[in-house]
Amino acid sequence: MSKRKKRSAAPQTLPVPVQMVEETEKIPAFKQIDKQMEYYRRRALSEGPRWDQWCFFPVVMYIKLLCREYNLGDPFDYIKGEYYGPALEWWALLTWRQTKGIYRFDQTTLEYAANTKLKALPTEILLRFPEWSVYVETPGVMGNWNGFFALLTTSELDQRPLLFVIGTMEASGDLLRQCIVFDLSKNTVEESIEGYFINSPHITPDKRVDVMEKTRQALGILTYLCSVEREIVHSSGNPNRKPKNPRPGDIPKDRGKTSDTWNVWKTGYRMGRQIREAEAKEWQGGTKRPHIRTAHVHHYWIGPKHPSWDGPIDDPKAKQLVGFWLPLISVNVRTPEDIQPTVREIEKR
Repeated sequence: MSKRKKRSAAPQTLPVPVQMVEETEKIPAFKQIDKQMEYYRRRALSEGPRWDQWCFFPVVMYIKLLCREYNLGDPFDYIKGEYYGPALEWWALLTWRQTKGIYRFDQTTLEYAANTKLKALPTEILLRFPEWSVYVETPGVMGNWNGFFALLTTSELDQRPLLFVIGTMEASGDLLRQCIVFDLSKNTVEESIEGYFINSPHITPDKRVDVMEKTRQALGILTYLCSVEREIVHSSGNPNRKPKNPRPGDIPKDRGKTSDTWNVWKTGYRMGRQIREAEAKEWQGGTKRPHIRTAHVHHYWIGPKHPSWDGPIDDPKAKQLVGFWLPLISVNVRTPEDIQPTVREIEKR
């Protein structure tokens, strides 16, 4: 009997952030900067916390390190120059490769999240990322963006929290990036959005509408990821695997094997199914569907005894502002299972 020839496996298309990291890791300076950042993180931790736990490494401190190590001149001149964009990409990738989380949403949940109502939403809601840096895939939702990185950092001078959103898009076979920065020291998300456009005179009027739309969609999606009831399940199906940051100062052993060890987090799948079921049900006695309104975030304060608390527990009076993401109108919604349309009985005469 002749031996059957093995069929060669089809080449696997790597996710966008993995492609970016693999390409950048070929540059020796990238890994050298990684080692330097880890050194300064360890030193900062031994001397006492110098920045909040949601920040992996302050971006200005990274730029200073980059300029000093490679004789690139004054950091502030560098920030204004043409190489600032690529430098930000390195910083985003250096942060993302610590946990390598790719968030793959249920399509229905993604569409609802992208249209989340942001009016009067406190910026503090956005300080509860599941990891230091996340990459969200956005198929069919954000125009020419196929996804975006989102990561938090802090201003070195006054410790203001800053949110960086770096969109990725395909163009002529190359990956292009677009960076948007939000000042989260403002009271509301709307104020942060307005501040970005006020401080971005380079955005021409013809591009403003598109950038504004992508801005609101990205922030809406992030409100779901920052919600206390977010639904995130590892693609392996293991319920014990949860997205988290490494312990302070730890260097993950597999960090240099990005192409083999990234994590896909299935996000909002149960929620999406519940929404579709609610939309499909018809009103009893008629054909009108349940009324659906724009997704929104209900926010409230929690203390150290709450299961979602992630701050110090030695102060019983401490409190944190958290968000609970709601996709549609319903009565007494507390979990995805509670999402049901209202049915009114009509008496027969």
